[in-house]
Amino acid sequence: MPFKPEIEKISLGDSYQMTFKRLDNLRNPTMKFLYLEFLREYKNLNHMEEITNCNHSNDGYFLPHQGVLRASSITTKLRVVFDASAKTTTRYSLNDLLCAGGVLH
Repeated sequence: MPFKPEIEKISLGDSYQMTFKRLDNLRNPTMKFLYLEFLREYKNLNHMEEITNCNHSNDGYFLPHQGVLRASSITTKLRVVFDASAKTTTRYSLNDLLCAGGVLH
């Protein structure tokens, strides 16, 4: 999705700390195992990449996410939800700065 034209001079801000804390706060061993499996699969599918030695505030945007565990589900116990509405250090979210798309049915 494209960025809104009027936001050229607005900085999205740092999202690394918030994203890292969400991952670091996983305490349930089952949830953590399933979550790390999801991340490995995402990496293997080239939907994300591992980074090292980066400047967190200048090297892009880290999309916050969290897991939703549904023990009653037969096929997928863990569903990962991406949170583009989370506010960064500049109090803007990715959703605040992107053009809205059409209604999906």
